[in-house]
Amino acid sequence: MSNSLRTNQELLQENSALKQKIRELEQSAALQKQVEEELRYSWQQLRLLIDAGPDFFFLKDLQFRYQLVNSANARFFGCDETAILGLTDFELMPEEAALACRESDEQAIRDRALVITIEPVGDRFYETHKFPLLVDGEVVGVAGIVRDITGHRQAEEALRKSEELQATILNHVGAHIFLKDKQHRYTYVNNNVCELFGMKVDEIIGKDDTNFFSAASIEEIRKSDRRVIEYGETITREEIDLTSADKVPHSYWVVKMPLKDSNGTIYGLCGISTDITELKRAGEAMKLNAERTEILLQLNQMSMASLQEIMDFALEKAVQMTRSTIGYLAFTNEDESVLTIHSWSRTAMRECAISQKPVHFPMVSTGLWGEAVRQRKPIITNDYSLPDPCKKGYPEGHVPIFRHMNIPVFSESHIVLVAGVGNKADDYNETDVQQLTLLMEGIWRIIERKKAEEELKSSQSRLASIIEFLPDATFAIDLEGKVISWNRALEELTGYAGKEMLGRGNYEYAIPFYGERRPLFVDLLLSWDDEIARKYSFIKKEGDTVYAEGEVPFVRRPSRMMWGKASLLRNERGEVIGAIETMRDVTDRKFLESQLFQAQKMEAIGTLAGGVAHDFNNILMGIEGYVSLMLQEIDPYHPHHERLKYIEEQVHSASDLTRQLLGFARVGRYEIQPTDLNQLIRKSSSMFSRTKKELTITRKYEKNLWTVEVDRGQIEQVLLNLYVNAWHAMPAGGKISLETKNLTLEESFTTLHAVPPGKYVMVRVSDTGTGMNEETRERIFDPFFTTKKMGRGTGLGLAIVYGIIRGHGGFISVESEPGRGTAFTIYLPASEKEVLQEKTTEAETLRGTETILIVDDEPTILAVSKAMLEFLGYTVHEATSGPEAIALYREKKGDIDLVILDMIMPELSGGETFDRIRGLNPSAKVMLSSGYSLDGQAQQIMNRGCRGFIQKPFNIDSLSRKVREVLGK
Repeated sequence: MSNSLRTNQELLQENSALKQKIRELEQSAALQKQVEEELRYSWQQLRLLIDAGPDFFFLKDLQFRYQLVNSANARFFGCDETAILGLTDFELMPEEAALACRESDEQAIRDRALVITIEPVGDRFYETHKFPLLVDGEVVGVAGIVRDITGHRQAEEALRKSEELQATILNHVGAHIFLKDKQHRYTYVNNNVCELFGMKVDEIIGKDDTNFFSAASIEEIRKSDRRVIEYGETITREEIDLTSADKVPHSYWVVKMPLKDSNGTIYGLCGISTDITELKRAGEAMKLNAERTEILLQLNQMSMASLQEIMDFALEKAVQMTRSTIGYLAFTNEDESVLTIHSWSRTAMRECAISQKPVHFPMVSTGLWGEAVRQRKPIITNDYSLPDPCKKGYPEGHVPIFRHMNIPVFSESHIVLVAGVGNKADDYNETDVQQLTLLMEGIWRIIERKKAEEELKSSQSRLASIIEFLPDATFAIDLEGKVISWNRALEELTGYAGKEMLGRGNYEYAIPFYGERRPLFVDLLLSWDDEIARKYSFIKKEGDTVYAEGEVPFVRRPSRMMWGKASLLRNERGEVIGAIETMRDVTDRKFLESQLFQAQKMEAIGTLAGGVAHDFNNILMGIEGYVSLMLQEIDPYHPHHERLKYIEEQVHSASDLTRQLLGFARVGRYEIQPTDLNQLIRKSSSMFSRTKKELTITRKYEKNLWTVEVDRGQIEQVLLNLYVNAWHAMPAGGKISLETKNLTLEESFTTLHAVPPGKYVMVRVSDTGTGMNEETRERIFDPFFTTKKMGRGTGLGLAIVYGIIRGHGGFISVESEPGRGTAFTIYLPASEKEVLQEKTTEAETLRGTETILIVDDEPTILAVSKAMLEFLGYTVHEATSGPEAIALYREKKGDIDLVILDMIMPELSGGETFDRIRGLNPSAKVMLSSGYSLDGQAQQIMNRGCRGFIQKPFNIDSLSRKVREVLGK
């Protein structure tokens, strides 16, 4: 029972204890829950705290695996927080960055201490604070806070650069910058202050101005310092003259301001000073330069002043500019052995008591003032009282001198002028030397120019007098391009008077020639210009001379062809002072040259054409002779008779062609007769107009037209060629105008055409056709030149016209413009002879029985001539050369009634053979036979007594009549 009660009691106790335990457990669970809630709240607060800031936060275990990262760190890695946990840096960042992180992690664990590092990641910088994670004193990991300090780092870098820039600026600003404390000791100086004092920074800091400036300068500095430090005054700009310890004076601009702390208490000053010594000197120099320039300008404006007036004025200004009271100017002679005073300043003249002032001073007698010449440099004497071996004193009554300066003026290596000044209030210096030298050099140039102007005026006057009466048109210009001479011949040539042109420049002298301002070839002497040179048909430069030729249109005169020559003008020293151009009208000469060239060309071609015609006539002679014999012997009704007549007609056509060629060669006048050209023109134009009904021909005849001696057939040919030429120029019809006139031509006109002056008959043939341009007009008389299509013309027509007219002692000209027609004008010498009327003769064959000697070097002509003469009944002897003919005539002269003599033969010509035969028998009858016409040599033989002339080719009828005519004389 007791056991049972104990047991129950124990059970109750145990139950009670158990309940208590349960209550305790329940309390403990509640407490744990509370703790857990508090812990969870604390964790949330901690999480909020570590996530709220911009810094990265992390926890790593001892294997460096992330156990905790905040959201900022997660954003840095670019992934969710849960994805980072358990990873190492090598799995999250580049190896180089991971190694750096690992190194600092290990250091924090190893040293059990805080590790701070700055690590770059890309272009940014991060400051990391790492510390070991301890639990119960044991390291269980590493914790870290990372902050992006890129902005801070950049700000620090910018501050550093700013401080460096500030220091650089302060040290190179060009001013002296310094700071002082209230005891006037330097607390900061820049490099310029160090250079000024010649010390390093640490040698200056802590010292005051007594170590660097003179006593007088220190007092000036302290006065301005006290105004700033004691009274808080700001000195914005103060000019102060200071002398450093080495006694070198300088001028400064100074700015000073007080330095104040946050309470406004002044603890020192900041000063900035600028050395203006050189600036002040430059300002003074500029002032002097301006003063000197003004003096030179005034001198330049004294154009009408004499040389003495210029020198006096210049000396007074030199005395003023150097702040002197006396002065002088002296010239030297060529070997610099004598100084000649040219000017004394007014003060010197007023104060000098010497009555007879010397002017010329030999250099050997000069004292100190001659040293500028002897030493060839400026001489300054700032204390004239000091002994000097060069001084020789000055005479009684001379102005007292206590300071003196003089300078030499050079022209190349020769001293030409000495300028001296004296008695300046303070010392003369290099600035005075420089300014006086520059002034006097400028004055010397003015003096030289003045002398040159006077020489130039004299030279121009002499030149103008010479140029005025030159026969050639001439003008001259000076170096400024202004006309200084325009002679009478040029006035007549251009129509511009000299008074219109003198003084004109800027190429205005070209206006009378070309109507515009432009360089002429005279300007090429100074500056060659290919474009200007190309404007002349001929131009050539030889040294100082240019030759040119070209057409000048002129403004007030018709255009002319001018030849010119331009040369430089030099003075006695060989210096160029201008240029001169002379011109000569060569229009007539050029025309004559062209006429001569044309004549020579035509003569050369004519000689060739004449030779061809002569040889061709000889060939035709054989054909004509035999055909005429056959026609005499054959029955008119024979079938061959017509064919032979046709051959004879062709021979006549060929003969006409040779006549034209001989006419072109100007050796083709066959039968010269006094002729009335009115009748010839009336006859030829009427015949032509009947065949060309589309043309209108008008005639204007001179009454009582003078006679001319011409070959009528050739002149008819000339007229016909001109009619045909006009017709070709008017394919749709038009008008031909014919005019004749009596003219007396002056020598000035006929010389241009190489004919004598006198009476001429003019014939003009003009049309309303297409006309010609200048190029065609210049070649119109050239043989074989034609504007017609191939096969439509030979180009000989007008060449033959030219040759025939020139062969008659006349000349022909042409006027034409495109669209305005053409006019040919012929001039033929008039004759006093009476006009002979043409007589018609019956075409009959005359026979005879006389004995005839025929002489010809052509076997064919000899044979056919002999056959024709024998057919006519004559006895014929023949000779093939002049010597043979003479020998035969000498033997049979009593039997020979007539000699038919060829004119062109080898060995002995026809003329020489004629003279020999007449020598054997002065009354011998001789008849010339030639392929050339009756002109030149043939006419000369006729004038010596030859009885007749027959032109090859001839037929039996014409031969029979000519033989009977000569034998009947």
